[in-house]
Amino acid sequence: MSSSPGLFNKDRNIQILLFLCSGLFWFVGLKDLFLHANSLLTTLDGDAIKNYYTYIHHTVAGSSVLEFKGFNYPYGEHIVYADAQPLLTWIFGILPFTHNYLVGILHFLILFSFIITPCVYFKIFRLFQLNGFVAFFSSLAIVILSPQLARINGHFGLCYACFIPLLILLLVKYSMQPTRKLLIGIFIFNTLVFFIHPYFGLGLSLLSFAYLLLYGLISKTNCKTVLTSVISTGLLPILLFKAFMFLTDHHTGRSDYVYGADVYISNTASVFVSHFGGPFEHMMKQVVKVGNREWEGLSYIGFFLNILMLVVAVISIVYYRRYRFNKIALSLLLCSVLLLLFSFGLPVMIAKGLGIESGFLNQFRSAGRYAWFFYYILPVFLIVSLDKFFKDLYSPQVLKWMIPVSLLFLALNLVEGKYYFKKTFENSFTARNIFRAELLSEAEKKLVSEVKAMDPQALLPIPFYHIGSEVLERDGSESCYISILLAWHCDIPIIGAQLARTSVTETRAQMELLDPYTNHDRILSLFNDKPVAMIQKGPAKLPDENGLAKRATLCMQIDEYKLYRFSKKEFDFDPALINNSYVNIMTGRNRIDTLGCTWIKTENRPPFLPVNQKEYAKVFSIEKGQYPAGKYIVSFQYHFKAFEFKYFDCGFIISEDDGKELPRTSRTMIRRGHLYDTLIVFEQELVVNNGCRYDLILTGGSGENYHISDFLLRPDTMNVIQRNAGELKQVLINGHPYSFK
Repeated sequence: MSSSPGLFNKDRNIQILLFLCSGLFWFVGLKDLFLHANSLLTTLDGDAIKNYYTYIHHTVAGSSVLEFKGFNYPYGEHIVYADAQPLLTWIFGILPFTHNYLVGILHFLILFSFIITPCVYFKIFRLFQLNGFVAFFSSLAIVILSPQLARINGHFGLCYACFIPLLILLLVKYSMQPTRKLLIGIFIFNTLVFFIHPYFGLGLSLLSFAYLLLYGLISKTNCKTVLTSVISTGLLPILLFKAFMFLTDHHTGRSDYVYGADVYISNTASVFVSHFGGPFEHMMKQVVKVGNREWEGLSYIGFFLNILMLVVAVISIVYYRRYRFNKIALSLLLCSVLLLLFSFGLPVMIAKGLGIESGFLNQFRSAGRYAWFFYYILPVFLIVSLDKFFKDLYSPQVLKWMIPVSLLFLALNLVEGKYYFKKTFENSFTARNIFRAELLSEAEKKLVSEVKAMDPQALLPIPFYHIGSEVLERDGSESCYISILLAWHCDIPIIGAQLARTSVTETRAQMELLDPYTNHDRILSLFNDKPVAMIQKGPAKLPDENGLAKRATLCMQIDEYKLYRFSKKEFDFDPALINNSYVNIMTGRNRIDTLGCTWIKTENRPPFLPVNQKEYAKVFSIEKGQYPAGKYIVSFQYHFKAFEFKYFDCGFIISEDDGKELPRTSRTMIRRGHLYDTLIVFEQELVVNNGCRYDLILTGGSGENYHISDFLLRPDTMNVIQRNAGELKQVLINGHPYSFK
């Protein structure tokens, strides 16, 4: 390695200084998190609160090594699909002294990964014999715009900044001095990272496979050696993880066709143009066309690397006869470009262009994440290439220009980093740690006490949420935080889920609990005889949620919360109610407008006739003054060819036009309705105001056909039973198929 003057003679000294500088940088940037690591949460919403909960719950209350019991009652979920970072939960689970500090430990591990990343890069640059000053400043610069930084707001398993640089270091070391020990180390590292997050493990394994194969070909390495390296570090970790999941995952019915394979992708603007403002954003937008940029695909490399890419490209063209890239750095870059193309969704685009629909390719949702590898490898290639250019073609005196170049790299990334930090953390780490009892509000403490006294078997949140199956979905995120709080402090599971790739059959069974007209025997047989607690935050969003609240017993109302208690039998519909409070409609005709409601069996127009989801189809219009002002329930049956455990994207749109300004619209996804074989019964509340016209419209994003029937518009105080002439047992109750026993 090259030597440097003064303090930088010894790599150990420079790494200590680098570690201290890096630690100081992150302390200044995230001071509150450093000082209150165990008292703060990034936010109480979305993926963040869910991923705190799954990690903490499985560590402390996990009754099974492989099953997460906090969500998806009564089924539970495989720990890998809970995003709980199972490697951490397994370690901390056997260390009880850590249990009161799990949030703080998680924050420390994430911060530590950022602090040590420059030290990892320093080792990489020194392996390429870069000057100590150059390695120092460049290493600090790279981590500042790390795409992992934004992951701190929720995707904790994906926000370890050191993972990709560590693999780069191991691969470079192995290429320079191949040993069995390093090969085993890469294999162990890639395999273990699968149990932090499978996306990271898969990405590292793919990089190992591609790089060792490509570098082996370029350097003309012995075929047996290349084959051994790519199998042991690339294929074997993937196969072992797949075998582990096959042997341990007993939840059947997961969808192969997930949402996001061709949506959550990256593009050129996501990589080469700032998404957080800054002094160079406008300039880069003049060069690169900026359209839609998905959050999953954001991996901005920084203005400096954009310029340095052009410089190195010009050098390689002008001096192509005399200059050769470093083979290791070039191999790494080419592999990162392949992963970048993958992040652009290229394989899925090609397959769709050829008319191929592949369940295997569709498993790679959120492919935009693989742009990260380009971010972490590109600076290594560019800095090493520029350094090699000066060394190979100019005198050592000119090489000193690398020091101001690396200083400029650090300075420009610091300038942009200011804007990146501001946008990323402007509303982060202001929430209290709700997993600590002493930090709860008085209202929350009273709710916890009441639920504990009830001793329920499970907790049902209203609005109800069940996210993860990729097919059926209920998004009741308003109640997520309070349900997790009660579930944790009362040690009870949640009916519902916010997980990754849940079983569609299990999702369907849980969603059907809110449908009183469905037989629940199969799922209720898994319940015990204890009551079920229901926590409601604010108003219920859907008619079935209101119906469940009416059947339950209100135990407490405090602030914006209502706590209910009900038994298993109250999930079921009581047919005795029909004689007292249901309006009977004989459905011999196709349309009835009477009794304050409208029912349409079918009409000779879309969407009552088959129509493509991509097209807009008006279901019904309400003219001004046509109905008295008030609350109504809209329902209809949505028919498709067959239920294929496949994502569908049809949405129900309500357009409200008062004639004074542009119509106001709201959209609800059809997949949050109740599934009956080849149809879904969809229900939605509609508030009719005087002086407004309403258009009820169906549309979607996929190219499949559907049709509807049995459209029903009724006041929310009215219940309707629809009978065919001569049919006594088979009826529709508020649009839902029902059979009398």
